[in-house]
Amino acid sequence: MDYADREITEMAFGIYRESMFLRVDLGYVIDITKVTGAGCVLSDVSHLRRPKMVQPGERTQQHIRDKRAYFVESYYLETSTPICGFVKHEISSSLNTAEG
Repeated sequence: MDYADREITEMAFGIYRESMFLRVDLGYVIDITKVTGAGCVLSDVSHLRRPKMVQPGERTQQHIRDKRAYFVESYYLETSTPICGFVKHEISSSLNTAEG
């Protein structure tokens, strides 16, 4: 059986457009129609201004405009029902591969 260039590309990247499946970092495939959310894990945040020192029990507000950069550790998709025993499916490597 010969594969079309599109099919080879889909297999290489794990992104199956027509069938709506995506290979996640652990190697299994999820049905993206079952995805209910997406998120990321931040490893650090840099500030334009140093945050005010807060005493224990004191409430303060950090404004988003005071943030300079967000450093993302990983990205994931969430499903309402477990797939391969997980409801959070990491896709960081998949994104790096697709980016080139």
